[in-house]
Amino acid sequence: MQPQRSICIACLSLAGGGAEKVAVNLANHYSRQGYPAEMLLLEAEGPYVSMIDPGVQIVDLGLPRKRNLQSLHYLRPVRSYLKKRRPGVVLSVLRSSNIITGLAATGLSGIRLVFREANTLDEVWRSALIKKKAYLWGMRIAYKRAARIIANSHDTLDDLVRAGITDSDKALVIPNPVLPDNHEALSREEPEGAFVENPSVKIILAIGRLHVQKNYPMLIRAFGRLYARNRSLRLVIIGEGGEKERLQNLAERLDLQEVVAFESFRENIFSWLRRADVLALSSSWEGFGNVLVEALSVGTPIVATDCRGGPAMILEHGRYGALVAPNDEEAFADALQKTLDKKDHDRAPLIARAQQFTVSAVAQEYLKVLLNE
Repeated sequence: MQPQRSICIACLSLAGGGAEKVAVNLANHYSRQGYPAEMLLLEAEGPYVSMIDPGVQIVDLGLPRKRNLQSLHYLRPVRSYLKKRRPGVVLSVLRSSNIITGLAATGLSGIRLVFREANTLDEVWRSALIKKKAYLWGMRIAYKRAARIIANSHDTLDDLVRAGITDSDKALVIPNPVLPDNHEALSREEPEGAFVENPSVKIILAIGRLHVQKNYPMLIRAFGRLYARNRSLRLVIIGEGGEKERLQNLAERLDLQEVVAFESFRENIFSWLRRADVLALSSSWEGFGNVLVEALSVGTPIVATDCRGGPAMILEHGRYGALVAPNDEEAFADALQKTLDKKDHDRAPLIARAQQFTVSAVAQEYLKVLLNE
């Protein structure tokens, strides 16, 4: 039975991260299934805005994003929306929006809150003491308001329980809904950007925000080891973020600026993944790792760090891609070389594995939680 009131998906912005893509995927799917779907945004800006289906109602609070404790500035407008609209269920998909939504909903009855935890707590543990305490305090208070909590990996769930934010009875693990219905058609499009039109080069591809979590310096150094032996290799990093200048400077210091390209956000990364010879994920930690599923879906070989979070779960501990200890530059380079040297990759098992993470399949698991079935 469909809810009489809407399914509201709360997200701070549509800036181009994995959580934002999950929000859009779910909103579009539920709208296409006939559910009244809304997206609650502080500001309706970002590259994913154009990907929202016309049937999804966008609720734009028109509030430029602030950082850290200033986010309490958002409590009043979010609470005003909740009181006025009274959505049947609110799914918040990102840690910051979870805190804001949970605090804003305090004392309001008749609204079912479900929080999705998008990442392990590694970034929180590494934060300055005041920021760490503020985050943990906000999470412990706000997450009590949620009826259920969805973690996207077992490590993510373990962190929430270990930090006293929730208990295991209230939370469960559901993987990310990654593959949209049209992912095969998207993969057949021609990518545009550095090196793609040169058939004589092999491309090592990395996709993700330019953030310390992704440990791109290690990847660039590992690539430098390979390039010294094979001048036909190229490294392409697709993403936006505050680390871009530092990473470009590193590439220049290693004299790799001509063979390492930084490409801006791409709405369609499936075509890039199809062109790549290997997908490299060098993260120090991950909540899930959407790009791993996206690479599997086109049969692209993978080398990833065996970091906390989703990679080992997605790749079944090395069955569907090489796993290397985090921050081991030499081992990562060796794994990339072995993958590139392999003549025949059996793409069929990779593509089959990716089907476990389609939007249509995972969205149904979410729906059971949202509607308390």
